[in-house]
Amino acid sequence: MEAKTVIKVVNWIRRAIPLVLSVVCMYFLTPAIAHAQVDTADIVGTVTDPSGAAVTSATVTAASLTTGITQKAAVNNTGGFEFTLLQVGAYKLTVQAAGFKNYSTQVTLAAGDRARVNAQLVLGQATETVTVEATTPALQTDESTIGTLLTSQATQDLPLNGRNVTSLITLAAGVTGGLPNALASGTRPDDRRQSAAFAANGQSDQYNNMMIDGMDNNERFIGGVGVRPSIDAIEEVRVLTNLYSAEISRSMGGVVDLLSKSGGNKFHGTVYEFVRNDKFDAKDYFAASGPKPELRQNQFGGSVGGPIWKQKTFFFFDYEDFRKISGVTADSTVPTLYEEQNPGDFSDLGPGCPNLTTNAGWKPDTIGLNYFKLFPAPTPGLNATPPGNCAAPSGNFSYTAGAKQMVSTYDAKVDHRFSSKDSAYARYTYNDTNAFEPPPLPTTKVAGITVNPGAGPWNNNFPGPATDQEHSIMLGYTHLLSSNLIVELKAQYMRLDNISNPINVGTDAATAFGFPSGSSAYAINLPNDLVSSGLPNIQFSVQGYSALGDADYVPLHDQNNSFHYTGSISWIKGTHSFKFGAGIIRRQGTQAQSAHPRGYAQINSNDPTLPGAGNDLAVLLSGLTTTTARSYSIQTPEWRAWEPSAFAQDNGHVMPKLTLNLGVRYDIFTPFTAANNAFDYFDLTQDLLYGQDCLMAKGPMPPVASKPTTRT
Repeated sequence: MEAKTVIKVVNWIRRAIPLVLSVVCMYFLTPAIAHAQVDTADIVGTVTDPSGAAVTSATVTAASLTTGITQKAAVNNTGGFEFTLLQVGAYKLTVQAAGFKNYSTQVTLAAGDRARVNAQLVLGQATETVTVEATTPALQTDESTIGTLLTSQATQDLPLNGRNVTSLITLAAGVTGGLPNALASGTRPDDRRQSAAFAANGQSDQYNNMMIDGMDNNERFIGGVGVRPSIDAIEEVRVLTNLYSAEISRSMGGVVDLLSKSGGNKFHGTVYEFVRNDKFDAKDYFAASGPKPELRQNQFGGSVGGPIWKQKTFFFFDYEDFRKISGVTADSTVPTLYEEQNPGDFSDLGPGCPNLTTNAGWKPDTIGLNYFKLFPAPTPGLNATPPGNCAAPSGNFSYTAGAKQMVSTYDAKVDHRFSSKDSAYARYTYNDTNAFEPPPLPTTKVAGITVNPGAGPWNNNFPGPATDQEHSIMLGYTHLLSSNLIVELKAQYMRLDNISNPINVGTDAATAFGFPSGSSAYAINLPNDLVSSGLPNIQFSVQGYSALGDADYVPLHDQNNSFHYTGSISWIKGTHSFKFGAGIIRRQGTQAQSAHPRGYAQINSNDPTLPGAGNDLAVLLSGLTTTTARSYSIQTPEWRAWEPSAFAQDNGHVMPKLTLNLGVRYDIFTPFTAANNAFDYFDLTQDLLYGQDCLMAKGPMPPVASKPTTRT
């Protein structure tokens, strides 16, 4: 660790000491409704005799029906007992006391439960047992958190298209699906996976807190989700919408905690495949043009879990593969067949429309003509009548291409019990996504190279390939200092790597079309530079012709590393259950994205002074544009941030019919700083943001023209 970093940490700890003392004081003086374990559960209750008096000599045992692991709890002087930090699942609860029959019942725990079992013993021999059938209470009287629990059975039995857990989350009260163009919807280059967007409590879908096994599972820059375990690897999904525990932070929206599945004393496994195919479907009634789109969706995999060493070590592993090829039909506006055969002559669109071929000595601009050749011939018989105003028939070309999405998911977990006081587990989740978004126009050969016409942002589908790779590694350790004092430690490393590219990435299309290259003054097809490769984007304002060239704002490279460490102490004292904890998240992020890395042009033919005025393509063939711009970020910032936190809470059963959940939490979210000195200087005199490395750029910036004199 560098000396500067050590000094910063020491100074932070020194400044944090009075803050921690203040938090402790606030804890004891300020009541706040907060409760519920994040990924574990509790059993609380009382032991009484037939008269209702406390039986203080009783011993209570909780045995997991899955792993066989048992825990014992002593009864206090009021007859109360408590088990805390229990893994979710079914438990057999047994109460034994001299002079009384044994008491036995079964309790099923979900994350955050604080299940109450009040055992009234019956006089008799210890060889006799009174078994009480387990019942589900109508109301949880020992917790105040409002939320919805989706069990493992629900995650596997409910119909889910694509087995997307977000579809389950929207079943919770107060939760709806996110906007179709949300950053995490899968329709934008920021995240090409299945949609993870949802809104809770009327808040933005970027304000949710995603957790896995009680640890951070958030992509900080766009507010998306980190890793996504397979449905088979999820024990349960807990969706909280109000009155959150003091253990939970950073959420104005909903809190979703995914609990991973563990193995048990018996081997269990699953094998499955889900198939969708257009052969089984009719054509969409509202799809007026084009053939029936192709659909090939296969989702298959399996899981296995069981003991490595019975009642000691258990494992769980699953694999899932999702493969989807779906036809996407797009209707675009392209030149008429006559115009394709006679570049520059738009007289077929009506009287007064430009015909540049009648001008003496006119010949089409080389770059403009190459762009014009990207347009395919219109679909025969589709919207063949021109609407007037020198515009081509709207939507006169229909094209169906295949969108691809291939996702592989692996989950593995190992639980081990070292002794009656020590247990630990390790979990690993990996997602690998490869996606391709099709363009609205087919690939063609122009200027001696094979190139795709692409699509500008007006089409809003950002065609091209994308990859998403996510890793999450987590370790958890629990140690019983005594029967009423438990320490829990957790650590997690998560890495997200998302790359979205334009459809012509890596090609020298701009150079072949006639653009100058190899100079930083243009930033088009710079040597050994994928970002500037491809074809500059041109959009048409008046007639609605399909945009040409690669979409702007890609390539996009979003890379996140997060390191999360937490520790807590649970202390049972009389009728109170105290919990104190602290944690810290270290975030590292890199976002490489330029608005117009290859350049951008817009044509508006309403200006009567333009050659070819009246039709945008006539202006293009004249070699002119109305507006041009280029925005190329030559330096990629590397962001860093800290998120330290601390909390304290008390769940006190102060009276037989009164439970208080009191808690306080303090979080610090430091601003992002640039690790490589990028974007670290603001010039107030020029309103410009500089970075130290930005001075390394060579060559002048090309001008942005507002007059119709800019060559394409």
